[in-house]
Amino acid sequence: MSRIAFVLIVTLVFSFAVLSLGSPPGSRAAFPGSNGLIAFDSNREGNEDIWVVNPDGSNQVRITDNLLDDEDPAWSADGELIAYYADTNDPPNDFNIFVADDQGNKTQLTMGVGRNFNPSWSPSGTSIAFESSRDGNNEIYVMDADGSDQTRLTNNGPNENDQQPSWSPAGDKIAFISSRDGNREIYVMDTDGTDQTRLTTDPGADSRPEWSPDGTKIAFQTDRDGNLNIYVMNPDGTSETPITDDPGEDLSPAWSPDGALIAFHSDRDGDDDIWVMDADGGNPQVITTDPGRDIDPNWQPVEATPTSSPTASPTESPSPTPSPTPVTQAAIWGDWNCSTQPDPVDSLLTLRHDAGLSTNTGDCPPFGTPLDVVIAAVYNWGDADCSLAIDPVDSLKLLRFDAGLSVQQEAGCPEIGSGVLLTET
Repeated sequence: MSRIAFVLIVTLVFSFAVLSLGSPPGSRAAFPGSNGLIAFDSNREGNEDIWVVNPDGSNQVRITDNLLDDEDPAWSADGELIAYYADTNDPPNDFNIFVADDQGNKTQLTMGVGRNFNPSWSPSGTSIAFESSRDGNNEIYVMDADGSDQTRLTNNGPNENDQQPSWSPAGDKIAFISSRDGNREIYVMDTDGTDQTRLTTDPGADSRPEWSPDGTKIAFQTDRDGNLNIYVMNPDGTSETPITDDPGEDLSPAWSPDGALIAFHSDRDGDDDIWVMDADGGNPQVITTDPGRDIDPNWQPVEATPTSSPTASPTESPSPTPSPTPVTQAAIWGDWNCSTQPDPVDSLLTLRHDAGLSTNTGDCPPFGTPLDVVIAAVYNWGDADCSLAIDPVDSLKLLRFDAGLSVQQEAGCPEIGSGVLLTET
């Protein structure tokens, strides 16, 4: 029976300024690895919240549920931390950068001086680039991952905004956009702010630069063709090539960690949804179809497992077989068959299991699979109240939840209906 690391991120708080505040959505580097979850923003429940989805579109799970809008998550290179910015309302309409771990522990890194936007991790995980209006106009800054040593990298005049930093996977360059020459273009600089070089020169507005995980391409969005499309170019600005050409608006490219795919959001079907396509623009597939607005995808990198090891000499022992690559799956606590929500069917499945009958849990783990619950102890899939037994009490609690009644849970047990992540090893 497989073991599941059950990662609760229900308490993560992600927030970010809307376009009307003058800062376009941020850019995030794509880091190498295996393809994990896709995080995105959605207003399908009223306000903007962070959701995650498997790359095939299955198991769409809301991660945040807050009064303020939560937007624009950015995974770290190891896929374990998320940087974001939030409206702290102190003072009103100021935004600050936070980092949260997979246990929901969050740390505020900037402290209410102007608007601090668009964090981008260094590949080492030790630094974060961001933009800030603390000195009047938006400029690029860098800080240590704990928020210390905040240093300004760019310095332009009024209304010459530098925005959307994107750290290269090699760690030696930061791409960003600037209006210093009268038009929004893409630039690149060394990580200490020197050697600032303009890459694009088109009259259209170019934005959202994102490095490919191998560092050989930069994807970006542009309106140079009349509507917004996605282009790729070399890191020196040559070979600018469109990879989408649709009457709709295609925005926010996000490379997959293996470099084979690009996620983006598009309104080509009438409303904003998350799409995935081949890295050359082929085979576009929509993976979210909710009437709400789904935007700003960002792909979680999962540590890749080596496919081979060096050949052993006759005197050496064979290298151990590597462990399987972890597979991350979004799920909902109490939705034992991954049908999108806990319901009476899940209650019936619980009773069948208690009676010793077969249970079909679909794409979810089988009943009784042990789970390492990060914030508590080891429990079992199907044990709704974490009582260490799958019994009729769990069935009753699911029926109470379905009827909209209160459900009493053990301390540290996930709330029924809450979004969770399962990492199978």
